[in-house]
Amino acid sequence: MPGGDGAATILFVRVCVHRLFVALWVVPGELNMTDWVEEYRKAVAGLTDDPEDEFGLSFALSVRDDVKRAGVGKNKKVRQADRDLIRSARKAIGDPLMIEDGPEWWDNIEDIARGKYPLEKLPEHVRELARELYYK
Repeated sequence: MPGGDGAATILFVRVCVHRLFVALWVVPGELNMTDWVEEYRKAVAGLTDDPEDEFGLSFALSVRDDVKRAGVGKNKKVRQADRDLIRSARKAIGDPLMIEDGPEWWDNIEDIARGKYPLEKLPEHVRELARELYYK
């Protein structure tokens, strides 16, 4: 758990509560597509609405994992939220909560923001935006 920083501690608790909720109460198929899409959209909107929010990125990435598990990753609103996530990727640089890479493109958000993640591994709906913002 992050130490000392109140905002980091709050985020840590938010992510843990979210994970606990998903593990204990969400039966596969219980939340409909709209619920997952809206949860992700709101998590990412919080990043773009508040440029100073350094800690919401981890929460948004956690919800993105759930969106994938729910099978709604190709939804139009999810794709728009993915583009908003790319716009907020710089927040990942130096974030102590971004500690390891994973199999999904969003797990590598810090490398994307640094222009180091292979562009060909990014989905088409975010590739050009990432190229414009982070790859020189």
